[in-house]
Amino acid sequence: MGNAVDHDSPMMTTSRTTYKQGHSGPEILAQVDAIVKEVREHGVTNKELADAKVRFRSNFYDEIESTNGRANLLAALALFRDDPARVNKIVEQYNAVTAAQVQDVAKKYLVSENRTAIDRVPEAK
Repeated sequence: MGNAVDHDSPMMTTSRTTYKQGHSGPEILAQVDAIVKEVREHGVTNKELADAKVRFRSNFYDEIESTNGRANLLAALALFRDDPARVNKIVEQYNAVTAAQVQDVAKKYLVSENRTAIDRVPEAK
């Protein structure tokens, strides 16, 4: 429950990768590790960051477009941050994120010691 917008404490980031037969979980994890290492060492480009900000804004506005989404966010901001008016500052705060900040966070948190990987393979029929 919760997300980076309505909750102000450590959160878990999840991702999912689906791969074709003939490949293995460790192979895919090695590819993911290579991408994360690239971000830790070299950061993200300004275009990648701009694209991520567009996706964030789109998802944020989609979430608060519904009455339930808007009410849930306002309630969470009131409960966890005692500041429901923060809803009006969220996009501005995300727009202020820099590529250097993304790299700093990647260096600190996106390390293999913080990761749990599950390779779920369906049983054969």
